[in-house]
Amino acid sequence: MVANMILNLKDFEETDVSLNDVFLDPNNPRFFIEPQNVIPDNKFTEALVQEKCMDKMKDYEIDELKESVKSVGFLQIDKVVVRPLDNKKYVVVEGNRRIAALKILKKEVEKSETQLRKEIVDSLTRFKVVVYKGKEKDIAWIVQGIRHISGVRNWPAYQQAEILMKIIQEKKVGIREASNALGIGPKIAGRLVRAYHGLQQAKDDDEYGQNVFPSHFAYFMEAVFSRPALQNWLSWNETSKRFENITNLKKLLSWITEPEEGKPKVGRAIDLRDIVAEAVSSHPDLMKRFENEETMTVEKLNFELGKRAPIDVEEWLIRIKDSSRELKELSSVKIMDKKTEFIEALEELDNVIRQHVEILKKMSK
Repeated sequence: MVANMILNLKDFEETDVSLNDVFLDPNNPRFFIEPQNVIPDNKFTEALVQEKCMDKMKDYEIDELKESVKSVGFLQIDKVVVRPLDNKKYVVVEGNRRIAALKILKKEVEKSETQLRKEIVDSLTRFKVVVYKGKEKDIAWIVQGIRHISGVRNWPAYQQAEILMKIIQEKKVGIREASNALGIGPKIAGRLVRAYHGLQQAKDDDEYGQNVFPSHFAYFMEAVFSRPALQNWLSWNETSKRFENITNLKKLLSWITEPEEGKPKVGRAIDLRDIVAEAVSSHPDLMKRFENEETMTVEKLNFELGKRAPIDVEEWLIRIKDSSRELKELSSVKIMDKKTEFIEALEELDNVIRQHVEILKKMSK
């Protein structure tokens, strides 16, 4: 099994530790640390490093963990995983949220800001952990990847892609084997890997790359690699895992990155997927206007597309489903001022729908 190739259970052992000897990981995979900003182990215990790390961890729902510990103590059903530093200190491999919550709570107790029973205080100041003593340099990525991607607390797609690529490249296994180890379906894994390569190429672009960040991953994962029309427009090469139409790639990057003034032309991945992709696949005249006219916003493009009837069965189906979702969000309270007009319009729509349903049912007999 690939999971066994990645981790050896003999490299893990349980031990007791003091909270004071456990340090948060400043290179936590949650933080999207660029390679040039990775902090070396010998800096981990520095107060400033830990303070910055704690500030970042406060964005990850620490309060709910604190409240749980205050109520029942630090339950160790799912043990924190650490690895050794020098001088009998440890850095967290898996469990940064829990350790952050304990450290905040301990400080509150010391400042008399929080009152806790002695047994609860004891549970958060000394406890059992699992120590990793192996040589795997990316152990935090691997352990967190297996745990979080499998469903304990789902990772964002970019982080899933990163751990997939680490396993594929460093363990020299295929996408299927790596996806099996992480509990990801092979189709999703394939899209994650393609999107990862696409984002990396975008980050390397000499004109727009400095403005491409992990937050742009959704444009590739949810839009480009879910719409064949966009892949064709960008001339995706599956063998080299690169876009070959650099002109169109630069156009895309100019739309999704922040300009010096104003907002991106395509501010959401869903707009690229549902609006721009439709123009690319079926309406070249509108696409040309979108590419060349500054005043042709994605909203105007969507409006122009809406005035045109779909050209094939799949487009009709998508349009009907979209209309159904929009109608479900229609608030009766908001339309009371034009109640009569809405009743007439909805009754007319209801008649059209009934006619189509009856015809289709007769044809299927």
